[in-house]
Amino acid sequence: MKHLTTFKNFQSDFTLDFIYGRITKDEYISHLESLNENWISDSYEKVKWKVIEHLWTFLEESKKIGFKILSKVFTFLKWIWNKIKSFKEKHPIIFKIITITLLVLIILILSSCVAHAQVSGQPLDEEQINLAIGFINDMEEHGKIKSFTTLDVNKAIAYLIKLRDAHGVVDPNDVHNFGQESVTLADKAIEASERLVKEARVEGKGSAVYQYCLDIMQKGSDFINYSIQKNSSVEVVKLEIK
Repeated sequence: MKHLTTFKNFQSDFTLDFIYGRITKDEYISHLESLNENWISDSYEKVKWKVIEHLWTFLEESKKIGFKILSKVFTFLKWIWNKIKSFKEKHPIIFKIITITLLVLIILILSSCVAHAQVSGQPLDEEQINLAIGFINDMEEHGKIKSFTTLDVNKAIAYLIKLRDAHGVVDPNDVHNFGQESVTLADKAIEASERLVKEARVEGKGSAVYQYCLDIMQKGSDFINYSIQKNSSVEVVKLEIK
């Protein structure tokens, strides 16, 4: 228990960057490898705390994003397993203790993901995000978005593109990076897309709302990338359409 408070308060910044797509899988693995080329030969205590630091970060963030974190967790587990199995025969007791530690934290992460799903529902999928992008674009083309600037609209679409590319994982820094107005607009579009899908399911495949959903979903999928350029006080968002 004496260490409980200690590791409840620390997280790995690199693991956070990996979870939220700020670094790639290869960059994350390279970072793990660079910590210490012979890190697995360290004492049991050092190895244990290195494992816990990363898994505790995954556990804390799983409370926020649920099952969407699992692919990132499996990347770390595959890497750590390849490390610890190399000394299974030489240090069987240490191997067993670390394996049990891994299992306990994995169970906690899975339990946290289940709890998140029960509270927040299913994670956003690519089609739903495309629908939200297409909805914003359609509303803008028909002059129905009057309370937001063109910059806010474009940044909202950029935010949704980033969200789609990150498989629905929301980065806590996005409100700062894209602006509260843009994130608010994107959230409203997601809510609108959810209502449209429910209505389309009720009306059926031959309905106008069903066809509308298909049309704007296709429009949304055509937005494939974005760039945000800042020059002095001027900010420009460029949206790439295929």
